[in-house]
Amino acid sequence: MKTSITPEMIHTAYQVAKSIYSGSLSNKAGEKQLTQECKMALKSAQDYIRCYLKMIQGESFTHTINAYGIQYYLDNIMKDDGEEKLRAALESLRLHIHYRKSLKVNERKKQNIYDSFIEEFNFENKPFLYPEEIFSTKKFKEGRVIKLQVNAYERNRRAREKCIKIYGVSCVICGFNFEDVYGKLGKGFIHVHHLKEIASRKEEYEINPIKDLRPVCPNCHAMIHSPKKKLTISTLKKKLTNHTILR
Repeated sequence: MKTSITPEMIHTAYQVAKSIYSGSLSNKAGEKQLTQECKMALKSAQDYIRCYLKMIQGESFTHTINAYGIQYYLDNIMKDDGEEKLRAALESLRLHIHYRKSLKVNERKKQNIYDSFIEEFNFENKPFLYPEEIFSTKKFKEGRVIKLQVNAYERNRRAREKCIKIYGVSCVICGFNFEDVYGKLGKGFIHVHHLKEIASRKEEYEINPIKDLRPVCPNCHAMIHSPKKKLTISTLKKKLTNHTILR
């Protein structure tokens, strides 16, 4: 007989999956906890763990959980990890709904949940891009309707998270930390700079979060990519330390 998934099971599954993501619990141990303590079926336990891991990283998932689970996961991701992770989770959900629609499965409840979060947090209904992802120097007159076409390069969200885990969320150049200044609103927010510009590589490549990425604040990031003069992190840091003016 199929076991019904209760809210209590989902609450526990969220905490278990979160512990697995942080590395404090193994996948097998998490599955064992859900199947033995919560009496969850093994497949359901795997699905609820897998869905959280995909949502927190902004990746598409094919296995599904119920609408209450989706709502609970999103609510608590926002509560525990802030707006940036919520946006990643919503992108994951958007991709999941699109996948299910390709299978001719109606996910109206999940679509309604997605739409309500988009409206509540005033997110644009499109895949999430970090503010630094697209840069254009083309000038336009104000008030004119235009069609803008740029190259949008895919960023690896997991590499970004690995970089932040190693270097933290304070700017490596000026030391600015958004949470210290803005509180919960700024929790986890930071740009991640590619030491070698992604557009210059011309093709897909394997990134090393330790060697290739560094966390920087938007101000320093803008200065690094200044159209007037391209700078390295060490050069900009030296100029900042010496209070010199970029010429």
